[in-house]
Amino acid sequence: MLRSIFHPRTISIALLALLPVAFVIAALTVFGQFFTQNLVFMPHVRPTFYAGMAGLTVGSVALVLAAIRLIRDWRSWWAAVSRLESWWLLHLWAYGFLAAAIVAGLCFEALFQNVVLTGTVFMGLYLAIHGVLALTLVYAPGSLSRPPRLLRPVDRVLSIVVGVIFVVEFGMTLHSQLFFTMVYWNESQASQQYIEQQMLLDNVYLGHKFNKNHFYDKEFVANSDGDFIINSITGSFGLGMVPLPYNFTSVAERELRAALKNDPAVGRVEVQNMGLPSAELHDLIRVYNNVSKPLHPDLTIYAAFLTNDLHVVEPEALRHSYYQNWRLYKFIDKLVSPYQQATPRIKIEHPLRLNSLRDVRMDGEGAPAVPDYVLDPSKEKPSLPEDIFIRRELQRLVVCQPERNNIQGIYDMYLGALKQLWTEARPNFIVVFIPDELQVNDELWNKLMSMVDDPSQFVRDYPQKRVGEFCKRNGIPYLDLLPALQEAQKKQHVYHLRDTHWNAWGNEVAGKAIAKKVLEFEGWKEAPPSETRNGASASATQ
Repeated sequence: MLRSIFHPRTISIALLALLPVAFVIAALTVFGQFFTQNLVFMPHVRPTFYAGMAGLTVGSVALVLAAIRLIRDWRSWWAAVSRLESWWLLHLWAYGFLAAAIVAGLCFEALFQNVVLTGTVFMGLYLAIHGVLALTLVYAPGSLSRPPRLLRPVDRVLSIVVGVIFVVEFGMTLHSQLFFTMVYWNESQASQQYIEQQMLLDNVYLGHKFNKNHFYDKEFVANSDGDFIINSITGSFGLGMVPLPYNFTSVAERELRAALKNDPAVGRVEVQNMGLPSAELHDLIRVYNNVSKPLHPDLTIYAAFLTNDLHVVEPEALRHSYYQNWRLYKFIDKLVSPYQQATPRIKIEHPLRLNSLRDVRMDGEGAPAVPDYVLDPSKEKPSLPEDIFIRRELQRLVVCQPERNNIQGIYDMYLGALKQLWTEARPNFIVVFIPDELQVNDELWNKLMSMVDDPSQFVRDYPQKRVGEFCKRNGIPYLDLLPALQEAQKKQHVYHLRDTHWNAWGNEVAGKAIAKKVLEFEGWKEAPPSETRNGASASATQ
């Protein structure tokens, strides 16, 4: 049975059958999303588009010529391939596949910086390589009978290496579908984007500087006896649209200081703002392990912007960027590359972005001025055009659709990451659910519902329910800000106009609710000082 499967005729037929399949996949990759993605990014993606077209050209020529040869002289070809060496054919195919993947990855890292087109590069190059192999197999099968004598030792070593790579990669792929682990995650560009943004701002935002750790706060000081230190780990809400004193972390800090000022056991009270815009949850786990944990906080808060955080998390099997993110490569890269603060690689020259950022620097002499819209929400200017804002909200709406294809897989991946953070930071850990404006603003929700085919498929607070149930089952303390913000919305809108982040009123409501939850949370008071302040980890391990 095994011999018949690996008979040279069987392998030859399989390789030829793969050619039209590869051609169809390449054509779909190059043209399938052309008008929605490739055409939009032209001329920036022209090199990758041409690579895909070149691969399709070679593939189509190979298909036609191979078909002509087989139709005209099938019997002689069938007799010739029976004398080939099956393993040599498989080695050549594997070498070509791996070479295409490596080149596509290198092109992404060095040139294009766009995951949408990585598949185009891979499929174009793979189709060209496969087409050449197919033509050789059809027109000159004798040249593939066995490797040249001088190359045989190289082939033996290389085939073992490539075989091990494929087996290990398959095992890691299977494992990553069943279990969450940090070693398979592709590092997002969040840290890099944030530092580039700071460069454009000259490290000043709304009159306040970023600290040396690249966060929008004063310098972090490690915990010591008598201090009560809270680390707030979150995404872009750590920056938002308000100056630092109006940020929810500063509001919570003032509330806690007022509540604890008469407690003789409590000295310095700080809520350290570790907001990292564009971050995914696995980025925030790295922030906890490498920035927060060494400061030995009494309490860690993860402020989760659920509709956004869930939207950007995808099971690895669904990622377009797979070819430049082989799990084996990422695993080795994490072993040899320790965590370090990211440094900018690309100078962003986008006039709209530059102008909008410069407008909010406000780094003049003396005390920083407070933007008028902070004190008077009626003076808010929209951050986004209405069509872009609505499009973004529609994208986030999908996590409120429980029956949508693949949505539960996305939730499972996110919850696996959340459990990992809980394992690292517990027991003194609280999750805070930040709602989306579509969940708070009835007018916005009604508008979105008028734009979907079946509003009955959407559950407005489903993210809070789904993640809240998970937290209850796993004993994770959490605070849902949705009710407080819905109530505050009745008095005054809590989100900056077409921005998705809170205004000063929304930050105030959230900060006070968080402070109240912290005062009710007794876990931080029960941990012995030796566990949280003398360098030992307070986290429990599994």
